[in-house]
Amino acid sequence: MTRLFNDVLYCILKTVGAKVLKENFSAYLRLVKEGETILVMERNQVVAEIKKPSIESDGTIENFLQKEEKRPPFKS
Repeated sequence: MTRLFNDVLYCILKTVGAKVLKENFSAYLRLVKEGETILVMERNQVVAEIKKPSIESDGTIENFLQKEEKRPPFKS
């Protein structure tokens, strides 16, 4: 990726270091509930992405798992 693309991407997405995320987890969780995607960084590398589920769910783990099972298998 180009430097400009990276700069634009970081402006659009929220990024946070692992330590700051740990210290302020509830605040970042609130952002995710509002629809934000959070990129977790460690040593200038993205190590995780936190976002709302991509499928509709009523909030129960059972419903989420049932809908998740119906999705086609992940292909790498």
